[in-house]
Amino acid sequence: MNNQDVKVELNEGGYYSPIKILENDEAINLNNYYHDIKDKNCKKNLILEHKFKAHLLFKEINYLIKNKKMLDIAEKIIGPNILCWNSIIFYKKKQTKAFVGWHEDKTYWNLDNDKILTFSIALSHSNVRNGCLKFLKKKKEVKYEILNSKYNMLARGQNAILSENDKYQNIELNPGEACIFGQEAVHGSGENNSDEDRLLLAIRYISPDNKTKKNHTSATLVRGIDNYNFYDHEPEPANDFDKKCLDYHQNLMSKQTQVFAKYKLKKFKLSFLAFLVKISFCRYMYYVFTKKI
Repeated sequence: MNNQDVKVELNEGGYYSPIKILENDEAINLNNYYHDIKDKNCKKNLILEHKFKAHLLFKEINYLIKNKKMLDIAEKIIGPNILCWNSIIFYKKKQTKAFVGWHEDKTYWNLDNDKILTFSIALSHSNVRNGCLKFLKKKKEVKYEILNSKYNMLARGQNAILSENDKYQNIELNPGEACIFGQEAVHGSGENNSDEDRLLLAIRYISPDNKTKKNHTSATLVRGIDNYNFYDHEPEPANDFDKKCLDYHQNLMSKQTQVFAKYKLKKFKLSFLAFLVKISFCRYMYYVFTKKI
């Protein structure tokens, strides 16, 4: 497989898999490192919040987002100037009902163009039994329903409505392998019915000229230059849970949670109370109330 092959496959099907990014032992070591650092540093709000923008908190993940192999592939697809827009931990404990509903990312990103690419890297075995990723084999426009399930890992409980004729592929990965996909790929994942935890790390790269229409947000420049300044450039951690980066991360989470809280409280006609999640304790209680913790 060469980088040009990836571009053709991604354009036709919306995703490509597998691509080996890390050696098996490197992926297992990163898995162990994640759990060790998380257990030492994450309490209350951070039980949930550390999973988003993880490269601001975990030094080894900040190092990984600059991986040459990933950036070379990303450059072929989105261009020579690359920002890391997000890094997200998708952790499913063994024998749990958590799932990710069918969705396409473009529905809620509101970006100017398609120059964005996600790498979903397996840090454990990822298979059908433990809730691996699955993709529709063909891209399509979808409509959504809201599932009133505390197990849906999507923030708003959304789930794309599919037909019986829609065919999908399960993406089984060994540790260190990745699946790449664009914002139009319809995907989700099932429950973990196995006796092993499943851990995926999603890294999202975006071109600096790809502006989001909703919120001014932040990103880390990982290759090339940024002549647009649509995104605030993020600090880099000197160590795990670096104080400067942690404060920056918590400010981002406060703003993001206000958006979600406003949406959740709207049906109770209480959206005016969303500003309270700026307070750390109130944000924690919001997570408990919405069963995210």
